[in-house]
Amino acid sequence: MYVLLFGGTVLLRGHRPSLPAPSLLAILVAISVVAILTWKAVADHPDGRIHVTTFESGGTLIETAEGRFVLVGGGESATALANSLGRRLPLFHRRIDWLIVPDQEIDGLAGLPAGYTVGAVMADTHSLDGALGGLIQSLQAGGARVVRAEQGLALDLGAGSRLELIDDSNGNFTLLLTSGKARFAIIPDVRSTRASRPPELASLTGIILPNASAVSWLQEIDVMVVVVDGPNPFPSNISSPKFLATDERGWIEMVTDGKSLWLWTQHPEPGD
Repeated sequence: MYVLLFGGTVLLRGHRPSLPAPSLLAILVAISVVAILTWKAVADHPDGRIHVTTFESGGTLIETAEGRFVLVGGGESATALANSLGRRLPLFHRRIDWLIVPDQEIDGLAGLPAGYTVGAVMADTHSLDGALGGLIQSLQAGGARVVRAEQGLALDLGAGSRLELIDDSNGNFTLLLTSGKARFAIIPDVRSTRASRPPELASLTGIILPNASAVSWLQEIDVMVVVVDGPNPFPSNISSPKFLATDERGWIEMVTDGKSLWLWTQHPEPGD
């Protein structure tokens, strides 16, 4: 707006500014950069709501009402994860408060320690062989605190919200995020969860699943929104609950204040 007003004033007055052309260009660029940075800073300011964003490349980022960040998984590509975090984190923000490694698939997390500071990591530390052991060592070298994942472990996310590990069958974590009346489940492997079926999954606001999910299992759960991390394996005639797949919609964001739910997608359909 400042650039438009300045340029319009010059044209209406019908004379050239007294500044040399290079100086004028530098001023316009500087004003534009300041305006963009200011807009970005305002947009990134915590809004008192919980944001749960599933990336198109895999992994889920939780932003708390107070502006802290929890990363669950990382997908299959470190480059794609870095790009996704760059778009979703605030400007110049390079810290992940909690990193949760929900399974042994850590390809996307391999390059994370080099670019980001991790406050703490939750993982299955009973067996730290191979790539997972290397990741844990890199995080510890960067100052991260390592917490052994055990069923019942819960993180206080502030403002009355919490993230609890409700099932750790076969080394795969099922997480339950609660904020007021809103309840979200993040399940990296539905096959192990189907066997135990924690009672906490009886009624949900939203659920995030891998692409190998079973339709019959979901039909037994009372849930408003199902986010599929990958291609949509469900028939197109299933309309309740609402199914959203990252392969079709790109990143998918669920936002709640504990009472209401808002949905945002990278590629919305007409009418959304």
